[in-house]
Order: sequence, then C-alpha cells, then structure tokens
Amino acid sequence: MSNLSQVEVNSIRECVCNHITISSKLASYANKVCDSELKEMFKTSSVKAEQAAQKLIQLL
Repeated sequence: MSNLSQVEVNSIRECVCNHITISSKLASYANKVCDSELKEMFKTSSVKAEQAAQKLIQLL
C-alpha cells in the first residue's frame, strides 16, 4: 500500500499509537485485578490490541 497519502499515513500512525496505549493499559489492568475472569479478559484484549497495532504497522 505504497499509495497512501501523508494524511493517511499520519492517521494510521495515530491509530497505532492508540492501540499500543490501549494494549498497555489493558495489560496493566490485568496485573491489578484479582478476579480471574476479568484478568483473562484484560489480557486477551491487550493481546488483540497489540495485534491490531502490528497489522496497522504493516500498512506503512
């Protein structure tokens, strides 16, 4: 996808940063919560956010 405009590239970068931030926060929540179901939900969501960021990075 080398035909991306600078505006599109900047938007993708912003989305990547947002996904990384979300992933980090969810991982932090997973480490703090005591409920095992919530812990697993936060961990799973954190991994998914990280994977989404990696997919977006591949577009750049």
